[in-house]
Amino acid sequence: MNRNIPSTKISSQAILKQSGAVLITTIVLMVIFTLLGVAAMRTNITDVTIQGSMKNRNNAFQCAEAALRAGEIWLDALNGPAYEVASSPDQSASQVWEVNNAAIQNPELQLNAFWQDNSINWAYGGALINGTADVGCKTDPRYFIESLGAITSDGDGLSFDTLSKGRNAMYRITAYSMGIDDNATVVLQTTYLQPIN
Repeated sequence: MNRNIPSTKISSQAILKQSGAVLITTIVLMVIFTLLGVAAMRTNITDVTIQGSMKNRNNAFQCAEAALRAGEIWLDALNGPAYEVASSPDQSASQVWEVNNAAIQNPELQLNAFWQDNSINWAYGGALINGTADVGCKTDPRYFIESLGAITSDGDGLSFDTLSKGRNAMYRITAYSMGIDDNATVVLQTTYLQPIN
């Protein structure tokens, strides 16, 4: 059972006529896959950077919110309006400042110098709540309270709270916090009404 297998002879002319199409196709495919891989890596790196920035900003926001709550808690504990109002930052008797005080007029314009000045009477020296340590902020958040004076309300405004009728003391609480590092800072403000008995 000897089968004759036809032999195929490749002539030297056929070898010389090859143009390398497989090699060129392979190189083109490798370049395409490399470009796709680099693009995917760049997208992934950008996503990680954005997530890190958002986490940093979120931490700063949570700490600033904690500072606002601490200011509101301090005002609630007064059971009435704050009668001692500081007119200069070196008065340490009060935590409530006059409105339009030159030292606190525009904290956004002098962010670092203003908020990191330890001679200014920050509430409790800047150390606020133990809960902010869990969030992971670089420094303790700080806040200050400004007295906006007394207002009289007839209750016909947008407030649904019946306690807002009558005479109220109005305060503005401004809070500042950094995130995990200096790249994210948050300044929040709230207006707080306190009934005057």
